[in-house]
Amino acid sequence: VGLGQSGTFAISLPAPAAAPVTITVSSSDTSKVLVSAGPFTIPQGASVPTTQPQVTGVNIGSVTITASAPGYTSSTGTVQTTAVVTFAQPTVTITGIGTQNVVLNLSAPAPASGLTVNLSSATPGVATVPATVTFLASATSVNVPVTSISLGTAVIHASATPFIADATTTVTVDRKSTRLNSSHLGI
Repeated sequence: VGLGQSGTFAISLPAPAAAPVTITVSSSDTSKVLVSAGPFTIPQGASVPTTQPQVTGVNIGSVTITASAPGYTSSTGTVQTTAVVTFAQPTVTITGIGTQNVVLNLSAPAPASGLTVNLSSATPGVATVPATVTFLASATSVNVPVTSISLGTAVIHASATPFIADATTTVTVDRKSTRLNSSHLGI
């Protein structure tokens, strides 16, 4: 389920219920995934409840959802909350040696505890980034400081494997233009 999104967590019995069955559904970590309030009742003669539970992703991560009912063996399933990050610019040019901020966007507002994403440069001899950057609570964007080291090209990566797939931007470091055209000198 996506960060800030909800989805159905379908439960069923292996055979129609001989009498009404009340099922309790819970999350192993409510800081990552919430389950809608139950209990969920399966009517006599049916194998699914009248209303299926809903799960909501509140922070990235993986949790175990447990469904249990008296007289039945408990059952579990896994729910992962994921998100997507994207750089606002697919390519960036830095002129000379210095630091420039590049905006990193998040697909949903960050959780109350914030959200940290790992950063790396494929060519740290050309451009570097901090090891991580953190989206503050409710933020959907953050500045990534990119520092140029030398002329060339570097691919900058942002991810939180396995819950946030890798996003990239290509940084090109150009030299400062100090060449003057002869017409500017009045020659």
